[in-house]
Amino acid sequence: MLARPLPRVNGRLSAAQIADEREARTLMIEFEVKRKWGVLSLWRARRGRRAATTAISPLMNKTRQRLDGLPDSVWREPYVVGFLGMLITLHATRNAGSLGTAALASAQAGAWSDITGMAASLVGEEICFLTAAGDKAFDLGCRNATSFFEAVDLLDRRSEESLLKDRISLDDCGDAEEDRSALWARYFDAYVGNGASGPQP
Repeated sequence: MLARPLPRVNGRLSAAQIADEREARTLMIEFEVKRKWGVLSLWRARRGRRAATTAISPLMNKTRQRLDGLPDSVWREPYVVGFLGMLITLHATRNAGSLGTAALASAQAGAWSDITGMAASLVGEEICFLTAAGDKAFDLGCRNATSFFEAVDLLDRRSEESLLKDRISLDDCGDAEEDRSALWARYFDAYVGNGASGPQP
């Protein structure tokens, strides 16, 4: 049964009607803001996911080639979880800006699945568990991901500055790519299967 409209007072809206109308307008505005923000947040999460996948996948493919493939167990190693999780976060936030908790989790899970081929739902649980446990290998992975990210960023900026100053040719850009691969091997390949102990003598 529909509610009957409130009576008018001298042909005008009553105080109760005015209050109801204002509340309705406020709720509509809040709903529209949340809807638009939700769409924007989803778009930014996808942008962050694409950026992380584009940056990391080629390096991971080279690792698979060098090591003749990677077993599924690698993706549960604390060092690998910390390294990839942090590196995905750094790439995602640099390209999509600051992300809310839900958007960041979406970007992390999506990029993790793209890069590793594993179920996206696993990484969130692993990150939460290892963070709460204060796992040393996980923490080292996070720190090394930051070091790798900053080193590659510096490498890219130096290459760009050199190009702008005509110090090197486009053919010489391959050197930067080789340096990037060497950094990846140092911070990722050397720890695969070895955890926090790193490269074996």
